[in-house]
Amino acid sequence: QMSENAQQRKGRRSSGAGTRMKSNSKAKGAERWRSMSAEKQILPGYTRRIKETGRHGRWKDALSLLEELKSKGVRPNVFVVSALLSCLGKAPGGSRWKQALEVFKDMVRAGVELNTVTFNALI
Repeated sequence: QMSENAQQRKGRRSSGAGTRMKSNSKAKGAERWRSMSAEKQILPGYTRRIKETGRHGRWKDALSLLEELKSKGVRPNVFVVSALLSCLGKAPGGSRWKQALEVFKDMVRAGVELNTVTFNALI
C-alpha cells in the first residue's frame, strides 16, 4: 500500500527542476571559471595542445609549448608536465628520455607538485 504522498508523486509529471539545476550548475561553473586567475585558465589549453602534438609525434613542438608557457610567466602544473613527459616517452624513433629527464628535473626545482601519473609517464 502506497502512502498518500507517494501516490501523488507517482501521478505527477516532472516540474523541470532538474533542468533548472543543470543550468544553475553551468552558471556556477562559468562563474568559477571567470574567477580563476588567467594563469589557471590557460593551463588546460596548453595541456590539450601538448597532448595533441604528442599524438602526432611532434615532440619538439611540445617542448616549444612548454617554453612558450614559461615565457608568459606561467608555471606549468602537474597536467602539463605529465602530458609533456608522455609525449617525450612516445616520440617517434624512440623515447626522448634525456629531454624527459631534464623536464622532470626542472619541474622538481620549480616546485611543481608531481603525482603518480607524472612518475608513470617518466618511466
